[in-house]
Amino acid sequence: MVREALPWPVVYYPNLRGTFCAFARSKRSAPVLCECAEPAVRNLLGLRPALRMRRATGESPASYFPEAIARKIAAWNGRGSLPVQFHPGLCHRCNASAPMLRYCDELDDSPLVQQYGWYLNQAYLRLGMLPYRNSYLPGVCPSDYQSDIETSRNLEREFQRECDRVLEAVDLSALPGNGPRDAILLRPIWRQQFGQMIELRRQASEQRRVLKRKIQAVVAQEFHIAEYAAFMTDG
Repeated sequence: MVREALPWPVVYYPNLRGTFCAFARSKRSAPVLCECAEPAVRNLLGLRPALRMRRATGESPASYFPEAIARKIAAWNGRGSLPVQFHPGLCHRCNASAPMLRYCDELDDSPLVQQYGWYLNQAYLRLGMLPYRNSYLPGVCPSDYQSDIETSRNLEREFQRECDRVLEAVDLSALPGNGPRDAILLRPIWRQQFGQMIELRRQASEQRRVLKRKIQAVVAQEFHIAEYAAFMTDG
């Protein structure tokens, strides 16, 4: 919880790599979400089937919110009204104000993600996509974004098939100093022999970056960042 120069100055940030900030008039007031976040929240709840597949990693709808809101989401049975209140004009985006905290460390991502990562996640969700996942709501997600995701899905499936084929064809236990799969691929002899698998991985990574750059451009425009290209990432 920090105080910032916003209409409701008490700001509750979510846990690491979360998505939604909450706002309150004072420390004694109940935190609420900005009204502009409601479509993203509803889309997140619509993507619950995709999140169920990631329970082992601790990811759930509640993990996207600050603790005070997360408890309400976790206890909600999905019936009736959302257990969250919304109020207009509260957030950093609505006020074109940079968040005081950092979303991630310098080495983890670009300056834009470090500064506005919560709002990148919200942009994904507002457009019907689960952030950095190949999951989307067909009735919400724009067709061009759906096309990007389907291309990414196909490339990742091709990579996995090729990876499985290669690993079945090679007795990895016979390799001296056998280590993680990526370490093996870095050896020149394996790069040459398994070039198709490496190329598919490169293509899949580049396709993920295509969508990420589109979302970054959306957020940069929302925050009126004129020279946003300097803040973009190729990661």
